[in-house]
Amino acid sequence: MFSQNDNELVYVPIVNAVDNSPVSASTFSNATFLITTFNEQSLFEGRLNEEITISNDQFEVQVPGIDYVGPVILEMRVWYPTGESKTIISTTTSIQQTYIERENNHAI
Repeated sequence: MFSQNDNELVYVPIVNAVDNSPVSASTFSNATFLITTFNEQSLFEGRLNEEITISNDQFEVQVPGIDYVGPVILEMRVWYPTGESKTIISTTTSIQQTYIERENNHAI
């Protein structure tokens, strides 16, 4: 779950589907991380070496604050050096409204 207009850091470790052993994110030559609405409106597209970095053998995705509330689709796709691509995340979540408590008209 994400919060509306909040910057988020998403960690994506990679594991081998056969034996669950860790796979270094540096194995891949490219990656994208997409957030879309159920109506296929693009809310965010992160790319390797831009919003996506590699740290401690896993992907780290910097998702900026998104001015949207509701269900979304998350998808992460990676490319091998051979050019073959694979979707490694395809799931749904939601972006919740962010509330700021106020006391005497000042955010606390």
